[in-house]
Amino acid sequence: MRGYGSRAYRVREWVLEQVRLGRLRAGDRLPSPHALAQQLSVSPLTVQRALRQMAQEGLVTRRRRLGTFLSLRATAHHASTFVRIALLLPKSMGDVHADFYLGGLYQGIQQVLTEYGASLGWYDYESLHQAGLEGVVGALAIAPPISRLHELQQLNQRIPVVAVGAATALWGLDSVACDNETPMRESVQRLVQLGHRRLIGLFADMDALDTQERIRGFCQAASEAALEAWYLLCAHDTFELEPALQYQLLNLLRLPSNQRPTAVVAGGFYMAMGVLQAAHTLGLHVPNDLSVVGFDDPPAAALTAPPLSTYRQPLRAMGTYAAQRLLSVIHNPRPPEPFLLRLPTSYIERHTLAPTI
Repeated sequence: MRGYGSRAYRVREWVLEQVRLGRLRAGDRLPSPHALAQQLSVSPLTVQRALRQMAQEGLVTRRRRLGTFLSLRATAHHASTFVRIALLLPKSMGDVHADFYLGGLYQGIQQVLTEYGASLGWYDYESLHQAGLEGVVGALAIAPPISRLHELQQLNQRIPVVAVGAATALWGLDSVACDNETPMRESVQRLVQLGHRRLIGLFADMDALDTQERIRGFCQAASEAALEAWYLLCAHDTFELEPALQYQLLNLLRLPSNQRPTAVVAGGFYMAMGVLQAAHTLGLHVPNDLSVVGFDDPPAAALTAPPLSTYRQPLRAMGTYAAQRLLSVIHNPRPPEPFLLRLPTSYIERHTLAPTI
C-alpha cells in the first residue's frame, strides 16, 4: 500500500472500523473530506490523499460532485480480517513534526499486518483508560512514555503488548528498540578525536526511555574523556527549544572563545535544528566555529545549512520486527522472560563536524 502516509492510513483504518462496527455498508456515502479531517484531527489534504489511495485499492468509489462511496470490496476486506491490533501512541505523534518517525515505523508495521490480514485501531495513551479495545487481541505501543508504563503492564495482563522504540524489558514488556547509548558514546569519541574538549549534550523529553539511554551514553563518554568542560541541557518539548533552555544555550555559546563549547551532541533532530538556529543567531559558523552531531535522519536532515551529520534509526525494520513479534505471541504461549531486540543505528556523515581550529 505505497502512497499512504501514517496519518492517511489512519483515515483508511477509520473507514474500515466503521464497516466492522456496521456503521457503514457498501454503497454508503462517506462524510465529506472536511468533516473527516475535523473528526480525525488531520488536514483535508491528508484525507484527500487517503481517499485517492483507497480508490486505487478499490475500497471506495469517488464520484465527481456527489462524494465518496464505500465499495463492496471494503466489506469483503472486513470479512477477510480476523485479527485486530491496537496501535498506541502519544497525541504528539499526530503532529506533522513527528510524522517522519511514526511514518518510518508504520511502513514496517503495515507491511506485516497487511500480509497477515490484520487491521489496526489507533489509540493515544492519554485516553487509553477510556478505550474499550473491543475485539483487540494485541497492541503495539509506539515510544511509550515512562509515565504510561504501569498502564501498559496492566494491559499486558489482558492482551500481548509489544513496545516499539523503547526498551521495556525491565517492565516485563516485549520490545523492539534501537541502540541509543552507542551513538552518543561514539559522538563524544568522534568529537574528541577531532580535538574538541568542551561539549554540550542537548536532549529532550525526560519521560522517554530513549532519552534516558542517550543521556546515559553521553554522560559516560564525556566523563571518561577527561574533557575541559561539558554541559547537559534538557528540554521538555521534543520539537523546539523552550525560551529558558534557548537562553542557556545562547549564553554558553556567547562565552569567550577559550571557554566556549566547540561542539554539541543533540539527542534528536529538532534539538540539532535548534543548535543550528542558535549558531546562526550568534554569527557562529557550523562546523568551523561549532560542530553539531544529531540523532534521527528525516529527509530534512540533508537539507539543513550545512547538511546535518546524524545517526539514523532503522525505523522500518523496528516496525517490522515488532509486528512480527506481536503476531507470534498472539498465537503462541509467551515465554516467561520478556523479549528485547535492539537494532543498530547508522552514522550518516555530512557537513556539520570539523576539527577544532
